[in-house]
Amino acid sequence: MVRSVFQSRLSPVVKESFLGKDYEALSHELGDTMERENDLREQLKFSEEESKQARRKILALEQENETLMLQIKKLTNIVRKKTGNDEEVEKEEMSSENLKIQLELMEQEMSVLRRKVDETEKENENLQSEVKYLQEKVLNQPLIESICNPLYDEYTFLAKLAHSNPEPDGSLEMQVSSPVNLTDMVL
Repeated sequence: MVRSVFQSRLSPVVKESFLGKDYEALSHELGDTMERENDLREQLKFSEEESKQARRKILALEQENETLMLQIKKLTNIVRKKTGNDEEVEKEEMSSENLKIQLELMEQEMSVLRRKVDETEKENENLQSEVKYLQEKVLNQPLIESICNPLYDEYTFLAKLAHSNPEPDGSLEMQVSSPVNLTDMVL
């Protein structure tokens, strides 16, 4: 009775697995699910990085907007002061105001350029980490599985082989006198 209640609560796939059927199908489905999960994790990581970049761009645009608003205010103040009677005093004030405006503009340009350098460095780091991840993914791929792949070429095989057996000093020295035909190799 307990067994029939237990079996009635299980899904048909689980029932078959307990009965020893479709174990391969379940393991295949599990592998597919894990692969989809890994793909989704990678997509999430890249979308998070894109959102970070979008936030940085928005911040840069907001700062640029503030800079432009400040320039407009200062230029309108200069125009208002220019309408006065004393021309010599105005020229001195204008030149000092002009120098102050130019100084602020230069400082703001420097901050914008610093941000751009920081963004470029972060993007460079992200690209380097992505390249490293992809290299590790390629190198961690099983060698036998890779050889059986029809798209796998001899040079990729040799590169993996050389990378897995580096010289003691860390260099990779290989001399290939003739191309290797992997179809002639017996596993």
